[in-house]
Amino acid sequence: MNIKELINVSKPARYIGGELNSIIKSDNDLLNFCLIFPDIYEIGSSHVGYKLLYERVNKSDKVYCQRFFAPWKDALDYFGKDIFRSLEKSKPLDEFDVLGFSIHYEMSYTTVLAILKYTGIPYKTADRNENYPIIIAGGSCTYNPAPLLPFIDVFYIGEGDVNLRKVLEYIKELKDKNTSKKDILTALNKYSFLYIPSIEKDKKVMRDIFLDFHTSDFNYAPVVPLIPAIQDRVSVEITRGCTAGCRFCQAGMIYRPVRERNTDKIVTDVLNQIKKTGHQEASLLSLSTGDYSQIEPLILNLNKKLSSSNISLSTPSLRASSVSETLFKEISKVRKSGFTIAPEAGTQRMRDIINKNLSEDDILSAVKLAAENGYTSVKLYFMIGLPYETDEDIIGIADTASKIKKAVQEVKKGSFDISVSVSHFVPKPHTPFQRFGQVPKSELERRMYMLKDELRRRKFKFKFHDTRMSLLEAFLSRGDENISKALEYTVEHGFYLDAWDDFVDYNKWIELCNEIGIDISEMAEKGYNENDILPWSNILTGISDKFYIKEIEKAEQGQATIDCRNGKCSACGVCDFKTLEPQKSEDITDILPERKENKIICQYEIIYEKFGKGVFFSALDLNRIFIHSLLVSGVDLSYSQGFNPHPKINTWIPLPVGMEGENEVMSFESAAVNIDKFIEIFNNNLPEGLKAKSIRQINSMKTGTEFISTYKLADETNNIFKEIKKENKLFYSKKDKKGGLKIVKIEDYLIEYNIETGIIILKAGNAGGFNLIELMRQYMPLQNINITRLKVKKDDFCR
Repeated sequence: MNIKELINVSKPARYIGGELNSIIKSDNDLLNFCLIFPDIYEIGSSHVGYKLLYERVNKSDKVYCQRFFAPWKDALDYFGKDIFRSLEKSKPLDEFDVLGFSIHYEMSYTTVLAILKYTGIPYKTADRNENYPIIIAGGSCTYNPAPLLPFIDVFYIGEGDVNLRKVLEYIKELKDKNTSKKDILTALNKYSFLYIPSIEKDKKVMRDIFLDFHTSDFNYAPVVPLIPAIQDRVSVEITRGCTAGCRFCQAGMIYRPVRERNTDKIVTDVLNQIKKTGHQEASLLSLSTGDYSQIEPLILNLNKKLSSSNISLSTPSLRASSVSETLFKEISKVRKSGFTIAPEAGTQRMRDIINKNLSEDDILSAVKLAAENGYTSVKLYFMIGLPYETDEDIIGIADTASKIKKAVQEVKKGSFDISVSVSHFVPKPHTPFQRFGQVPKSELERRMYMLKDELRRRKFKFKFHDTRMSLLEAFLSRGDENISKALEYTVEHGFYLDAWDDFVDYNKWIELCNEIGIDISEMAEKGYNENDILPWSNILTGISDKFYIKEIEKAEQGQATIDCRNGKCSACGVCDFKTLEPQKSEDITDILPERKENKIICQYEIIYEKFGKGVFFSALDLNRIFIHSLLVSGVDLSYSQGFNPHPKINTWIPLPVGMEGENEVMSFESAAVNIDKFIEIFNNNLPEGLKAKSIRQINSMKTGTEFISTYKLADETNNIFKEIKKENKLFYSKKDKKGGLKIVKIEDYLIEYNIETGIIILKAGNAGGFNLIELMRQYMPLQNINITRLKVKKDDFCR
């Protein structure tokens, strides 16, 4: 692949690798393993489990784990098979020993198969000979392996924190003995948590449970994406598992029992990851963060360490019943993010049926606390289409929103934004509601429109999940092996990235499935009787069928099951109370606040070079990279004041994507740095394509309003420029703020042009300047444009 051609696709930095904390080592004599996330870079690079497995596997001296994320459609169309390469070594996927898919969303199934298709690897295990990689799949979706059964060699069921590395090392050992693929798969079948359909299709598979989570050291350095990820922060797992017992929730069943990490481990982990990544936000990760037994002292002590450094702390997944005024005050000290709460159902009757264990008073109290502590908005999450639901329960969602509005008005003057987000219940395997079918699409839509009318009448903002997508999710999540026929057929017809509204085609799904005799609605709506064998019955989570049956009986009667953390054991069957039982954090020990010495504030200017892969960084990407690299280099940056503080950093008239620069300028404000040692340290933390050349202390970061840039047009670029100059075509069009077209002429910016040397000098202001890339792309391929900015100056200071 000609890397220069990445300039032709959106966000080319998705495909170049070289991120801070990415791992490069020789792949000679190692098992080559590629960890694949079947979604785009921004999604996959946010996933905590994916990042953790990458680091843990790479601790092996026998295995090299590289990464791959699904390319956006424009890159697929432009490059075809050539884009299917690892980030670390640009190694084609079909040259790896093992490919491992991390699958967490059913709508990604078509992308899994499409990756095999475009890589040139046959879909089916039966069609792959010794020359093809072993295909492993793990993640929450594999708890029903049936839809992917013909395509995956090895399903890894459960938590791979420790044993994934051991499995890969065992494959390495077998391959070193020239063991055949079939014999390798046969040997792997000894692991109780591995499901290998071609060897033992009816095997009872017991999920892998990480027993040492409680005391485990997660002290690692996550990869920092080159472009903003969906979750662009440090995320530290504080609890695994949840026994709140929501009857619709798969995660709350398949990750039992609850295991709390010790607080000292969490604090060390957060501080270490902040130091090694340069992130400015830390998130405490759990299915129900507020239920962590030491949550208040943990947050109080973390904030002593973080807030003075302008690091904000967030706590997603707070249950309304677990929030307190202390929590709100602490998590809003640096930056106030939006407050979200998930009542899930609009009436107490319905919340009891689904075992939400949340009262109306809990909900109202939580939102009032948020309003009293400076929050100006709340987002409410609900579901419709639940078992035993009535129209009164649907209208109850609007009633709940109205009660919240009234409660907020009692404690807060001024505006407070309330938005309602509504999804549709999708029955999931390994939950008490797993035997229910999806509510028919027409009935879901009736309920949806009824609620929409009610919310609109009461003037609430609202958003609904697409009923068609919910139907497809139910079809894929609860299906049997017949689903595999639909997956293969749709991928053969070009389906890819179906998790994205941009690409999924519901009508085409229906049409193609009908062609092969599969009724999506029938399979999604199919209910299972108590004695029916479920497609996923051979996958054992430890929870007994007896428990699920009892939970349905309780749901029918509107009875709650108390969280076993707060009462007696619910007899779900997971714990043996010998090697496996709930693990609670030890009481937190006092942590002294970090001492902050008086610091001398200085301003600095860096001259840097942008070249090679660096041309793919946009202005926003560049600013973000510099912030992370400065912080990891130990620079104590200054921050702006106000509601949402930002580091004080400035890049002068950033270059457009695709252009190199020899003497670019960036300035920042911070505590005093050691200028003599700075450049070496800083360059070690910059990605390939960026290099600091010098640093000096300055009196002011103010840049003024006028800049002068000197460019070099090389070779063919200069020849074409001469021709279009002769034809008086030195202009391009761009959209203005109102959406209309504006003509941008070089004559408004041109100071000097030397036709022989290709040197051109242009002026620019803070509002922008003339974009030579936009001009030249009208007359030559982007990858052939050769323009370098030699220098940029402001006022009377020239470099």
